[in-house]
Amino acid sequence: MKRKYVEPQTKFVATRASGALADVCWAYGKNGKEFFYNTSGPGYVKINMQAGNGCDGSTIASIQWYDPSISGYTDATAAQIAEVQAGVDMATGNSAEPFKGSPFSNSVDSSWS
Repeated sequence: MKRKYVEPQTKFVATRASGALADVCWAYGKNGKEFFYNTSGPGYVKINMQAGNGCDGSTIASIQWYDPSISGYTDATAAQIAEVQAGVDMATGNSAEPFKGSPFSNSVDSSWS
């Protein structure tokens, strides 16, 4: 029994995820933008970046704590700075911004204290 030749066919399927896989890298800070981190206790911290080369070149220039009791920013305490550094160390990879789920954000989340 002879079989009829069937020409192979190709079908392209979009595989785009519904959400981003990576968070914004530290290079985002080069444009005067800030990062935020939900510290333990009330408030959160705002992180200002010092421009560098790409995601791995930017460094933290300053950390300010948002104090909800005064609705304003003050200098972060040594404990808050250590907490941010622990977050950077925990995230590893691309200057603390490797994948979704990073403890750093480019905006304040409404669920934060």
